[in-house]
Amino acid sequence: AYYSPHWKVTIHACKTHTPTSTFCRSPGSAPAIFAMESIMEHVAKSLGKSAEDVRIINLYQEGQVTPYKQPLTYCSISSLWSQLVKSCDYHVRREAVEAFNKANRWKKKGLSVVPLKFGIGWSGAPFSCIVSVFAGDGSVMVTTGGIEMGQGLVTKVVQVASSTLHVDIDLINTRPSNVLTAPNNSTTGGSVGSELCCAAVLSACRQLLEQMEPGRQQLPADATWQQVVVKCFGMGIDLQAKSW
Repeated sequence: AYYSPHWKVTIHACKTHTPTSTFCRSPGSAPAIFAMESIMEHVAKSLGKSAEDVRIINLYQEGQVTPYKQPLTYCSISSLWSQLVKSCDYHVRREAVEAFNKANRWKKKGLSVVPLKFGIGWSGAPFSCIVSVFAGDGSVMVTTGGIEMGQGLVTKVVQVASSTLHVDIDLINTRPSNVLTAPNNSTTGGSVGSELCCAAVLSACRQLLEQMEPGRQQLPADATWQQVVVKCFGMGIDLQAKSW
């Protein structure tokens, strides 16, 4: 998140005697952030300033160039910093932390604001999904090409299906991705997996509604979802849709 025209980085690969203890999203970012923020803390302490003050004056500005020679034609990090500090009452909370630390010898609290600029390459990312409706109870099964890893992909997919089909969220079920139902899909990552899977589900659900419309038209306007599903099944309407 910080601009410096004098970057010179020498990388050395290290082989350790222990295996990786866990997986990490955006590998490499956390160690780099730790190293950079350690520098900021050191500079601040040496100059007798707060780390936040040192961070602010070193933030990237629009028009500057990254070490990868990429010009920042759009850079809102300074304004985002100001908005966050204001919206979270940072200075008030900081004073409370400092007062607590003065009053407590052994127990301490900390509060910090840390910026991050994370570049994402974009070359297209295909994701597909299959949405199936079961005539027995009207339940809906959704499977996509995305991988849930704690980012909430499944939750978003279920919400989109429920909202688009106008059915209770308890009727929506999901199954993990596999190459049979979602071949040739992109790697889940880059902050686009959840959104593109949701777009695929939205498209598939709209297809389903179009396919089910003939059955819906033969029922009263207040017919339930289950009644519409049973009617469509009896008419031989396909209760499955796929989107890419």
